[in-house]
Amino acid sequence: MRKITAFLLSIAGTAVSAVARMLSDSEQKESTSAPETGLSPKKPTESSENGKELYKTAGIKKAEVKQLTNNAPLTIPGFITGSASVRPHEHDKYNVDILNTHEKVIGHIEKNRRLCNSLEEWHRGTVFTFVKVTESNETETSSGTAFIPAGLATKEINNLREVFEKLSIRNKILSNENIHSADYLKILDDHKQISQTLAGLNITDLIDISLSKRLIPTLSKQLEDQQDWAGLLKLEKHSNLIDELSERFAGTTYRRISKAKKNTGQKI
Repeated sequence: MRKITAFLLSIAGTAVSAVARMLSDSEQKESTSAPETGLSPKKPTESSENGKELYKTAGIKKAEVKQLTNNAPLTIPGFITGSASVRPHEHDKYNVDILNTHEKVIGHIEKNRRLCNSLEEWHRGTVFTFVKVTESNETETSSGTAFIPAGLATKEINNLREVFEKLSIRNKILSNENIHSADYLKILDDHKQISQTLAGLNITDLIDISLSKRLIPTLSKQLEDQQDWAGLLKLEKHSNLIDELSERFAGTTYRRISKAKKNTGQKI
């Protein structure tokens, strides 16, 4: 009887040890394999540790901008970029100033407790933002709406900032009379990244990023005239945009790409 009892206790001990090892291994694997998300210092919750009311979820939050400076420099037509910064004062303890890229106040958001608390909790009071400008009849100020990435990961916010940087560069390039083929290709490469970022944030309807239907036909002809076969081959990766062209222009573009393949010894 003693031998049976000892045997059963031995089995039980072994089972407990095995379970303990499994739990330990699982915890260790979870802690070491979890990817870096780049989230803000604290994960978005409905309230902070001290009970302050926050946004229920992270995302692009919009708020009306008061006293928006009418002559604030636009990053791209209709939009100003800068930052939203918590700056309370005696008349509004939840005041959030809108600053341009030169740190100059160009407007403010009044008495928005949830926004103020969330920026302090998740972004140490300041975060990148963009403002959609609506013209008014006033001479010194106009109206506008701020779109603020509250609680988003640092990488997502940086990607959003890059969208406006790339769109600004695009506008400058397209304003030139003579455009180099390499610049056209850059615009197409940037367009893909811009589209993916805006789609990921579900704000594709906020900013018109459409390209002229003439851009690709113009580029493909330019590359063909220059006998830049490598450039034409790069153009093929933008087949989704080529397919949006009319049958005539799409066909001509693909013909030029086939010509590039033939001249570089590739199969058509």
